[in-house]
Amino acid sequence: SKMVPPGLAILLVCLPLAGAEAFCNSHHMSIDQHGYEVLRWHNPQPTSSGKDVNVDLWIDPTCPDGKAAWHQFLKVKSHLNSNDAPSTKLPATVNLRVHLFPLSFHSDSWSWFLAFTCVRDSAADQLEAFITAMYDDYRSAASNIKEWVTKKGILSDEQARCMAYGVDARDEYKRGLSSGVYDSPTVFFNDDVSKNEFSWSSWIERITDAAEVV
Repeated sequence: SKMVPPGLAILLVCLPLAGAEAFCNSHHMSIDQHGYEVLRWHNPQPTSSGKDVNVDLWIDPTCPDGKAAWHQFLKVKSHLNSNDAPSTKLPATVNLRVHLFPLSFHSDSWSWFLAFTCVRDSAADQLEAFITAMYDDYRSAASNIKEWVTKKGILSDEQARCMAYGVDARDEYKRGLSSGVYDSPTVFFNDDVSKNEFSWSSWIERITDAAEVV
């Protein structure tokens, strides 16, 4: 999926936030607080050279392409955790991180994005399950995400109260824009960006290539 140019995107996101004081007063977040770390993998057979690789996946919460990328992302995680993964070709450390980035023309994306920031803040251990379930139900549950997330047992009623405004949602969205994200999916292998990595095996190849870049 493609989005409008970043400059216009900033205007679009500001419109619905104009009266939301909780967004405007969000404190600045550090890089480590953005997104969610799905896996920090340490290679038992690392090479003596090469650098660690950060894989940052940015996906829209109601985008079919984002859903496809998320499931491939989980396959990368499973592969790294398997006995087949250790290799002198892979870097010493691989960090897999996911970020949600709502595209302006996808209805309900912003509401799901607010829920993501809320779950990340209150129940981070549930976030992987939340994203997977979200992609299964994002159409049917869009009319009452708060009820859906509590019935799933992901958040309590008290924790779900933050979904009205999200948690540092504005800062998270702005970080996506400043990183150059405007499509879903967008994947960063360290500083190398790609928009069409749907095969988990091709992700492993890109991770290996990124580790070799000096």
